[in-house]
Amino acid sequence: MNKKAYNKQYYDSHKEYYSEYNKKWRQEHSMVDAGRRYNAKYPEKQAARNAVKQALAKGTLKRLPCEVCGSISSEAHHEDYSKPLEVEWLCNLHHVERRGDAL
Repeated sequence: MNKKAYNKQYYDSHKEYYSEYNKKWRQEHSMVDAGRRYNAKYPEKQAARNAVKQALAKGTLKRLPCEVCGSISSEAHHEDYSKPLEVEWLCNLHHVERRGDAL
């Protein structure tokens, strides 16, 4: 019996265990909860994001092209979260580079 067939047979014979295990894991690792924990840990970031979102909706802030490459798909980058409407517009690639997350 090859490994794939063995694994399927094993899983099928232990379905209840894996069903409960996966259900418990999903409850403990909820993305919604992870987002709430992150926002609670960094309230200044969330406040700045909300301020930008509201300003865009009201029209008091306009999304501009990436300041580096001119891409029209841009994101707001905050250098200082205490100044929520002072943003640089960067495409995802340049935003990641600016934050220092580059691989």
